[in-house]
Amino acid sequence: MCLKMIIFVKNFEHKHSKMAQRAPDISQSTREERLHYVKQRFRCIANCETCGNCAILRGADAEDAYADYIEGRKSFAEVSMALRGA
Repeated sequence: MCLKMIIFVKNFEHKHSKMAQRAPDISQSTREERLHYVKQRFRCIANCETCGNCAILRGADAEDAYADYIEGRKSFAEVSMALRGA
């Protein structure tokens, strides 16, 4: 494999390994861990056409939208489903 391809594959693996991480369980994580997860999961990449985070969050700030999860009141899935209107 050429060097450019190796770099591309490594960057792709790194990006997708971070996205594949599951949200920390509220019973087994600290507030700081949950906050860090939300900040990383909904980090702005300044490319709205390909990102979709703003649509998921319905224009809200990620920390505000996921406040119940961050504070340990609801699971990540519960908050996500509420945001989707399910």
